[in-house]
This record gives sequence, C-alpha cells and structure tokens, in this order.
Amino acid sequence: MASSTSPASLASPSLSGDGVGEGALDAGLFETLFMAAPLAASLSRKADGRILAVNRAWEQLTGVSRGQAVGKTTVELGHWPSEAERQRVLWDGSVEFEHVCLAVTEGKPFTVRLHMRVIEGADPLLLVYLTEIDREQMATQALARQHRILEAVQQAQAAFIEADDKRQAFTRLLGALLDVTDSAFGFVGEVQFDLQDKPFIKVHAITDIAWDETSRQMHDNQLDAGMEFRNLQTLFGHALTTRDVVIANDPVHDARAGGLPTGHAPLQAFMGIPVEAQGRLVAMIGLANRVGGYTQADVDYLQPLIGALRQLVLAWRGHAERRRARLQFQATSALLSEKTAALQVTFDSMSQGLMMIDAGGLVRFYNRRALDLLDLPETFLAGQPAHADVVRFQTERGDFGPDLSLLDPFLRPYVGQAAGAEIPEHYLRQTRDGRTLEIVTRQLPEGGLVRTYTDVSPYVQTQQALRQEQQRLQWVLEATRPGIWEVNMETGGLVINERWAEMLGYRVEELQPTTVDTWRNLVHPQDLERSARILQWHLNGELPYYECDIRMRHKAGHWLWINDRGRVHRRDDSGKALYMSGTLLDIHDRVVAQEQVRALNANLERRVAERTAELERSMKDMEAISYSIAHDLRAPLRSVNGFAALIQEEDGAHLSPLARDMFGRIERSARYMGQMITDMLELLRVVRVDLQPMPVDMGTLAQLVVDALAPGVSNAHIHIGALPRVMGDATLLRQVLLNLTDNALKYSRHRAEPRLEIGFDPERQALYLSDNGMGFDMKRANRLFGLFQRLHAGSEVPGTGVGLAIVARIIERHGGRIWAESVPEQGATFWWTLPLAPSAAARLPGAAEG
Repeated sequence: MASSTSPASLASPSLSGDGVGEGALDAGLFETLFMAAPLAASLSRKADGRILAVNRAWEQLTGVSRGQAVGKTTVELGHWPSEAERQRVLWDGSVEFEHVCLAVTEGKPFTVRLHMRVIEGADPLLLVYLTEIDREQMATQALARQHRILEAVQQAQAAFIEADDKRQAFTRLLGALLDVTDSAFGFVGEVQFDLQDKPFIKVHAITDIAWDETSRQMHDNQLDAGMEFRNLQTLFGHALTTRDVVIANDPVHDARAGGLPTGHAPLQAFMGIPVEAQGRLVAMIGLANRVGGYTQADVDYLQPLIGALRQLVLAWRGHAERRRARLQFQATSALLSEKTAALQVTFDSMSQGLMMIDAGGLVRFYNRRALDLLDLPETFLAGQPAHADVVRFQTERGDFGPDLSLLDPFLRPYVGQAAGAEIPEHYLRQTRDGRTLEIVTRQLPEGGLVRTYTDVSPYVQTQQALRQEQQRLQWVLEATRPGIWEVNMETGGLVINERWAEMLGYRVEELQPTTVDTWRNLVHPQDLERSARILQWHLNGELPYYECDIRMRHKAGHWLWINDRGRVHRRDDSGKALYMSGTLLDIHDRVVAQEQVRALNANLERRVAERTAELERSMKDMEAISYSIAHDLRAPLRSVNGFAALIQEEDGAHLSPLARDMFGRIERSARYMGQMITDMLELLRVVRVDLQPMPVDMGTLAQLVVDALAPGVSNAHIHIGALPRVMGDATLLRQVLLNLTDNALKYSRHRAEPRLEIGFDPERQALYLSDNGMGFDMKRANRLFGLFQRLHAGSEVPGTGVGLAIVARIIERHGGRIWAESVPEQGATFWWTLPLAPSAAARLPGAAEG
C-alpha cells in the first residue's frame, strides 16, 4: 500500500477485444498512458477500496495529493457517504453513472460522472475515471431556457404577423403563453372602457370553458363576437382596477377573488397580467392552474410575449380589416450532448478521442472515439502509420478545407508540414460538417506525445450565445450610462461603479468606504422620507421594484435630480431581503425642462385666455356692425330708391332728359349699394358660421349649381369632370361653386360660345374651374380675392367685388387655399384645395355635360 506503488507494478491489464489490438498491453505503456491521461483516474482494490495509484488529473480535480490518497479508501476521503453506498454501485463489468463527490480543497460537493472498469485477476482491481459535469449541465440548462424563451417569442411574432384573422392570432398567442408557463387554461383579451370609463375585457382567445351545458351554450353564442368579462370583483378585475399584476396561488382563500361560476373547474393558481401602452390599459392576460403556482419571475419571463400581445392589440385597433396569417411554429433544436457508449475498455470508455504517438512519430495507440471524431478508417490507423501520414491523408481528403481555409493561420505551417513547424499544445479547429474540435497535446517524458480530441461544439455555441448576451447588455449600459449600485441589506455595505460617483462630481476612491450612509448623506433631507417609504413598500412585496426621483448633492454644492431604481434579488427563507441592486440615472436636465415647460404652459394659457377674450369682443363688435348694416343702412337706401322711383313715376314727363338720367343713376346706385350690403352680410355670415365638416360629393354639388345657372346663358357649354368627395360644409361649398361658376359665365358672356370646365387634378390634388373668357393680367392677381377689388370696369362686367372674397374666406375656413392663373383674352383657371374625404381620397363620378 506504499505511495510509491505504481499501476505498472500492480497489474498489466489485458485489453483484448477492446479495439486496440490483440494481446496484453505493455505495463510501461499502460502506466505512461494512465499518468498522462487528461481525465482524473484512480486504481484501487475492488475488495476493500484501498487506493493504489492516482494520476495528476485526479489530484487537480479532488484537491487530494497522491501521498494523501494512496492507501486510503474513497470513503475515508469523503467521496462516498458510506462503504455500503460504495459497494451498492459496484458491478462486475463496466459501469457509467453520476455521483456527488466532495472536493477537499473547497469543502463543497460537486457532481461528477464516473467511468469504472473491473480488471480481473487474483486480486481484482477497479479503474475509475472522473469527469466534472456541473458546468456542462448549467450551460446546457441556461441555453435550453434561452431557446424556450426564443421559441415562445417566435410563436408570438408569427401570430402577430401571419394569422389570417384576429381570433387565430390571439389563439396562437394564448397557446404560446400556456405552453411556456405550463398553465392548464387561460385567456387573453383586449381591455376596453365603458361609458363610465370602467374597464372590461373583450376576450379574443380563451381555452374551452364548456364546464356544463350552460357555459357551453354561452361560449358558442359569444364566440364570434368575443366574450366580455365585466365583473371587477374578481382576481382579474383587481388587476384591471389597480393595474398591478395579480398572483394568487391560493385563490380559494384570496380576499381579492369573487368566487367561481357554477360548474367552473377548480382554480388552484391564478396570474393576471395587465398590459399598458402609452399610459393606458390595452390588454389583459389570465393564466391558471400551473403546478406549483406563479411568481413574479414568471412575469419577467413572459415580457417578450407581453410585448407581442401589446403590439397585436394596437395593430388590431389601427388596422381592423387586416387578418393574420396562420401561426407557424418553428421548433429550434436543443443542443444535446451525446452520451458516450457503454464502457467497453479502459480508454474506449472516455468521451474524448485519444491518440498516442511515439518518439519516432508513429501512431502507437488510439481509441474508438478518435476514429469517430476524425472520421478515420480503422484499417488505416491499425497499421501504425506515421502521424505525418495521418495529417497528409486528412489534407488530401479536404478535412481542413480548400487551401487549409478551415484552420487558423498559426496552424497552417504545422499542417502543411513546413520545416521547423512545431506541434501546438492546444488549439481549436473546425471540421467539414461544422463541428468544433478541441485538440490538446501533452509531451511524454520519454519522448512522443499523447493527443486528445474533444467535440466542444455545444460549449462553443453556448459561449457564443452568452458572449452575445453580454455584448447586448454592455451596449445597453454604454447607451444609458447608469450609475450602478449593489447593497448588502444585512451589513449595509454599498458597492458603486465609477459612473455613480462621477454623476455627483466624485471619484469612487473619494467616497470609500461606501455604505448605505454614503448614499443617505448625499440625498436631500426632504426626499429621504419619501424614498424610505417607497423602499419599504418594495421590501414588503407591495411594489415589484423600488423607484424614486430624488435630489442628491453634487460635490460642487448644488442639487441634482436623480432617478434611483432597484430591486431585491435575494431573500432568505423567511422572505427577508438580503441583497439588492439598482441604478442611478441623471434626470436633472429633464426635470428642469419639465419645470420650464410647466411655466411656459401657464404663460401660454394666460395668453390664450386674453386672446380669447379679445376675439369674443371682436365677434360682438362684428355682430353689432352686421346688425347696423342689415337694418340702419338698408332703411335709408330703401327711402332713396323709393322716392326716386316715385318722382320718376309722377313727374317724369315734366323732367328734362338730364334729370331723368340722374334719377336713373340714383336708382341704379341704390340697388348697387343694396347688393353690396347683401354681399357684405353674406361675407360676415361665412366668417361667423360654425363649420360641421361632413363628406360632400363635389360632383353632385357642381351639377346642382350648373343646373341652376346654365339656363341664364343658353349658349354656354359647361363640362363637369370626375370630382372627389371632400370634407366640409355642403352649403358653403355650394356657395363656392355658385360664385366661381357665375363669375366665369359673366366674364365669358362676350364669347359666341362660352366654355367652362370643372374638374380635379390628381397630381396637384386640387379642383379647378377654367373658362375661355376675357381673363386678366397676372400682375394684378394679388387683388383678385380682396374685398371690393375688381379687375375690370363695372360697365364691362357687373358685380360688387365681394363674390371672390367670399370664396376665398370659405376655402380658408376649410383649411384649403385658392389661386388663379390667366392670360388676357385667353380665359382664366381658378384652382382650390379642400381636405379629401377619408373613404376616397376619391370616389370620382363619371363625367357629365351641362
């Protein structure tokens, strides 16, 4: 049992039939391979478990030296709870299983996989290899969880984008929620508000609620329109009224629950998640009967799906006519580690490929795993070729890619067998089928080397995924530049980053040692009490996180507004907070800007009130003027007109031609002034009338106007093109067409065949009326729409100069504009824009002739 005992001095185990050649393995070779093996290995007596030898890897893994181990049993070393347990798992052949061993140096248990082989003889021996699997399992579990989250998000996104109709999209989304939370049933719905602004749920997807005949009929009758849940005295009603997540893992005794309908399935656990968008509830998720209940962590886990539901509801509200395509589920394959085959012989039981090359460069030993990983013919290696020949075979077959492109540059001289190139001790290389192999070379004392080959594809992919996650987190931190803090709630110790101190004008070293008091001494006294109250609510579980806007003193002496936010991440069994972390964000500029905005808003409201009062006074003055025009001015005009007519009628025969002409002028001027007063009143009415925009068919309106005016000019040819529907006041818009058409007819009367066209130009998005009349000089166009402005003498064309002014005011009140284009004696075209009706931006009627 002496520590100098070696494997070779104890046994020369036969490996016949294990794929490495016939006959017994040389004892010296066995000892060399045993000691150089990269896996932790031990050799002990099967009968009493006394350790005879261990290799260097075993010492590194267990923390026990060879001198401490030899002569003792693994039970004495603490690797087994008892001798009975060790005996229970021993077999007469090869065995592979997992076991919890105790690391001497750390004093903490860790999980290993044991590969054992009984070496028969007069005193049977037990050869054991250990492989730590904790890290492998943790990485696999973390990656599996990430894949599950990604799969659920993918399902939600597919439902959002591709479902043919709303119900199918929401049903798919509900299916994803049930799947990722392992819930028995649930619903998703849109939050709507009644006339009293009370929220209720419009269910878009729900699991089968046919508990009895009554519920089945209700479900079938309301399936198309969507069920409505309006009872707020329920668990989901509490979530609607408080906007807080409701988690009830004992609904029967939960004070917030309002009972269940007759025949309802038993409710063992419930989670209600309200979903907000732009500060208002838009959706609700209800999940029930998950084994073990729900936690706040489930809400965090579901955030991608909650976001998908939010976007789906918002999209449905904006585009109700769209239907979602069928939800496509794409399963992402999980990364699974292949278990090694049952142990056959000592080295074939290893999960790593193994190859031994002697001092002369010949391949003296290999295991089956090496054949598999390198895809080499066994007949080729059985001939003990030179390692250089193996590399040449792989190169010619294309294992390293065209021009060795699958290899890192530093490997190419070695693989290309350049003079003086050395074998790398450790490197990774890609295979043709996309796997990653880790290759480790260990030099042997007597010359030669041992090479191990490990497929580390899952590990590399996991590391890449983790690096990507870390990179994304780093980008977020760089973009937001938060001050980060961590608090030990038991000791009050505070750890901060450089940004935390820099925000307040310090360096971290200046604030050391940092504790909770460091933070407390920098907070404004008036904010401490409010912050402490919010923090206590979070510690009691009443708030999902702590967040408070506070003032903190800068090193220079002034106060800065800071957003302080954090969350408890670790509690003891009684729920007491142990560890908390969070961030500080500088919001000083935002708060100052908000204060400025509030001040500006207050000033703006005052100015608006003053301006409103002025407008009200102006409107009252205008009403007084309108009344005066309508009554006080018309009465004298009627008297003048009446007396002039009476004199002409009674004394006309006695008047001279000059006097009769003067009385005629008086009568015409009185009528002209009366028409001006009428036009002025019409202009005032246009300015004061309240607009009630409605869809107006301009084609129909134009036809009515043409029918009214065309008989007065029988030789006129009026063409009405395709006109759109617009938003406006039909009466005022009829006045526009009437004034413009009458104006065009008056200025075209001198033509033998007056021609007018009313149409719509899609490129300009403007209506137009063109004529072949006398036109006007564009230099005087700026006077065209002015009040009492006329471009032609009254003797040429009758009118008061108010009609186009009225048209301009009506167009402006509708949010449009009007302009004209003309060439003297070649006609004129009036253009105007109006807001198009939403339906049509254009129902264009067929052309008509008038």
